[in-house]
Amino acid sequence: MNGIFASIFLALIAATFCWEFPGHPGTDCPTTLKIMSEDPERRWMLPKCEDDRTFTAMQCFPGTTACMCVAADGSPLTLPGFVNVTACECFTEYYKMWLKDENSPVLPRCADDGTFKPLQCDKATGLCWCVDKTGHVLTKPSKDTKSC
Repeated sequence: MNGIFASIFLALIAATFCWEFPGHPGTDCPTTLKIMSEDPERRWMLPKCEDDRTFTAMQCFPGTTACMCVAADGSPLTLPGFVNVTACECFTEYYKMWLKDENSPVLPRCADDGTFKPLQCDKATGLCWCVDKTGHVLTKPSKDTKSC
């Protein structure tokens, strides 16, 4: 199942080159917000910003049911309405780890809604452990852990 997520993730990375959100790579969130608020075609998807000028991970758009997850730099991690996103922690963690090593044996397993799947495993060691929906570890890693 993690392979499916990886495939979807890679497809989203590729889609980034075709579909720009927020549409101004290399600019901080407040600058992007200003630019987009002046563009009538993009006013529906004005980004939410953090105090440190980065993008808020969960972006929901007024007047729609569309929400999406983005990285701190605004790179899309999901597309609007692609899945019923309720959290971005797992997608964000996956993205950060993938940037460091796309072949990492410990990339997190994410549910479609953006939460962590209960069972997480290290492919290199065969150790698995249980986590809650926010990724907090509930059990010690073990080769005997097969389900949570």
